[in-house]
Amino acid sequence: MQLSKLIEDTFVKLLITLFEKLPAVAVLLGITTEEIKQLGQDAALMQYVINGQKSIQDHAQQWTAYKNNLRYGNKNNQPLGVAPSWTPAAAPENGGLPNIADRVGKMIQQIKASKNYTDAIGQNLGIATLNTGGVSKADLDAMKPVLKVHLVAGQPIVEWKKGDADGVEIHKSVELGAFHFLEMDLRPHFADKSPLPPAGKSEVWKYKAIYRLRDERIGQWSDEVSISVLG
Repeated sequence: MQLSKLIEDTFVKLLITLFEKLPAVAVLLGITTEEIKQLGQDAALMQYVINGQKSIQDHAQQWTAYKNNLRYGNKNNQPLGVAPSWTPAAAPENGGLPNIADRVGKMIQQIKASKNYTDAIGQNLGIATLNTGGVSKADLDAMKPVLKVHLVAGQPIVEWKKGDADGVEIHKSVELGAFHFLEMDLRPHFADKSPLPPAGKSEVWKYKAIYRLRDERIGQWSDEVSISVLG
């Protein structure tokens, strides 16, 4: 079943299920307490809005019927009776955020892509047969950044495309040395502002990267790219 095709009541039930059952496996799957708290706020507000819409629609029919009877009467000469009234339910804490479907879809992608995910976990969370319409685990496993590098004002600019990832983890090597972690970049492109070599000396800087999604590495390391920088 596509997440986008769930009827509203089923969508809310999914949010509630995730909110109630994720805490037991959150650490295992890399889900934060802040994300779970947001799920609860989203679910509460979504449930309130759906119930409110239904209530308004029901009361609108009552008001329309009463108005028509007041203005035109009815075939059975029924009395007017008491005019309708409506008191909306108290709204929950307004902590919901826009685009719940996209955020929950990405969370489900992360859960299913986790090395700790099992069918039993999926069944318990109600997502085992759910298709988010996003990237499959096989696609995530195959993701590989393509890097290009050039100089701007003497400093390397590492170009990369974001795609379905949150960002890239960039590693660097200098003059055939070992690669070391350089930066977590969330928005293309990355400007390496490391100090340049001493004046008149050149060095070869190499870069490689791997995609990140929800604080986990995904896919494969990029091919290495290199460039000469001059002090």
